[in-house]
Amino acid sequence: MVPTPSAIADVMALIRLIEDPKAFKESLDQLKAASDQLVEKIADINKREAAIVEGEAAAGKSKEAMAEERKKLDAAYADADNREARLNAAKEKHAANVKEHNERVALVVAREQELVEQRTEADRVDNELKAAVADLAAKQKALDEERAQLDADSEAFRKRAAAASEAMRKLQAA
Repeated sequence: MVPTPSAIADVMALIRLIEDPKAFKESLDQLKAASDQLVEKIADINKREAAIVEGEAAAGKSKEAMAEERKKLDAAYADADNREARLNAAKEKHAANVKEHNERVALVVAREQELVEQRTEADRVDNELKAAVADLAAKQKALDEERAQLDADSEAFRKRAAAASEAMRKLQAA
């Protein structure tokens, strides 16, 4: 049977203990001090490792929270995009309504202008008709005066003709 390296190391340590117990005790004290330092370092490492684990857990929670916030932000962006699209559609509709309104106003203005022109023409024709009616009334008055004069002249002529007729009858009778 072949001894293992740890068994050989143990035998060597026993031999040193027997040869120089004082040096062994010093070595043992140094080893114990080094072991205590290692225990402290291991405890510190364990604390750091626990802090890292806690930090990673907190980071994981933070990532989850950030993912949730990202989802909310994405939803908010989508909602904002939808609102912007609706706003743009409303703006386009408003612009179309304004254009249609302006076209209607232009038609109304043009129609009003036509009506003003027609009214002006109607007033001109009305004035011409009034002038023509006044002219006709004056001509009718002149004709009535002329007719009255003709009737008077005709009556005078009949009276003269009747007197001439009477005078002729008297001459023929005489």
